[in-house]
This record gives sequence, C-alpha cells and structure tokens, in this order.
Amino acid sequence: MEKPVTGRTARRLLAAVAGVAAAVAFSLATAPEAAASAGGCTVSTGPGYVCVNVDGSGLRVNKGNVVRTKPDGICNYRAALVAKYPGKADTYYWGSYHNGCVYGRAYVDVTVQWTFANGVRICGYFYESGSLQPGQPCITVQR
Repeated sequence: MEKPVTGRTARRLLAAVAGVAAAVAFSLATAPEAAASAGGCTVSTGPGYVCVNVDGSGLRVNKGNVVRTKPDGICNYRAALVAKYPGKADTYYWGSYHNGCVYGRAYVDVTVQWTFANGVRICGYFYESGSLQPGQPCITVQR
C-alpha cells in the first residue's frame, strides 16, 4: 500500500498545480484583441512556466509583460521583451528589477512603444538572480 502524500511534499505539489492553473487562467484572460496582441507560455524549471503577453495593433507593440510561475521563491528578478530580427542583433526592452522574493507568480511589465517589421518575433526572457530562466516563449508580429 502506498503512503499518502503529506506535509511539505503535499504543499509543494499543491503549489505547483495552483501555479499551472494560474498560468493557464492568465493566458486565457489575456486573449488577443488586435493583430499585435498575443501571448503564450513555455515550460520552465521549478516546476513552472514563463509566459509572454504583448499588447498592440497591427505591427505596433505598445507594451507587454513577462510572467514567471513556480511554487518556490522567485528572487531578485528582472525580465525583458526581446525583438528578434532575422540576420540582425536582438533588441531588448527591459522591465524593472525586483529585489527580494515572491512566491507562486511574478509579473514584470515592459513598455515598448515601437512599430516592428512584419514577421519580427517578440520573446519573453525572465532572469532570476542574474540567470536567464529556461523557457523563452515568443510571438510573431504580423499584419
């Protein structure tokens, strides 16, 4: 007979499930409203996710955010929306740095205010304590 999951393991499992549910709910709540408004998530460590959301119209991106979910502490973090141009250097649009830890979910808002060429990819990069976290979700700006 298997032992029931209790204590710290149960709390971590519950937190992980809650984090995944929150990421899915957040992604659904920010469904695209215009051609440049979009979002998506990728699996990361923790267990958790990194999600990117952008808001705009046509080829214009006004703002966005990068979201990190995981049950453990998310500490000393910063994020960027990164424009990836074919054959050119990436352009970083940085959000604010957060000193300290949060648990479950961390949001970083980023102002862009730029009109991109058709087909440019915008990716969400999330850094914890200076380390880029696995999972960089991207969207493609299209007319």
